[in-house]
Amino acid sequence: MLQPRLIALMLILAASTTHANVAPADTFIMDLELGMFACQVDEDSDHLLLFNISSICDGVDNCASAVDEDVSSMECREDCRPACEHGACLNNKGSQCYCDCDWGGELCDIPDVNECKNSPCHNMAYCTNTLGSYYCTCLPGFIDVMGGGIMCMDRDECQLAADSGTALCADNAHCVNVPGSFYCVCNDG
Repeated sequence: MLQPRLIALMLILAASTTHANVAPADTFIMDLELGMFACQVDEDSDHLLLFNISSICDGVDNCASAVDEDVSSMECREDCRPACEHGACLNNKGSQCYCDCDWGGELCDIPDVNECKNSPCHNMAYCTNTLGSYYCTCLPGFIDVMGGGIMCMDRDECQLAADSGTALCADNAHCVNVPGSFYCVCNDG
């Protein structure tokens, strides 16, 4: 079962009703780092099924309304040479192989345990899997307290600005810190 933190890091794509073959109820979630995607298998279902990333644009309709086969919105490519062995060729500033879970290498041809699927990083850090290892990076707006994304603490932008004499907000407004960011609120009057 996917952990809530993992789901929060997933790229959520809601199928657009501008495509004639996509119903507004279709749900599609893709996590390129973990090499998986989840989708509704039929329009009446509230449940999602997990698939390896190699199932995108493979000619098999796994999802409701075949949203996983929509080549234009998935940005599927066929020009990864040689072809991805255990992954999908997708556009990311050019063609690139994205590997199924537990595969790595430029062509997705090297068995590799994806350590990120066990959520080793702080809950405010992003995990990046590498061949044989991983690394953690604190999310923007958080300070890496111990190094390596083990402990990420909110950066209080308001206090940092006040300490340095810098105004983040306009006159007659005050700064409010929130986890990972800040916002400005107008003063009364």
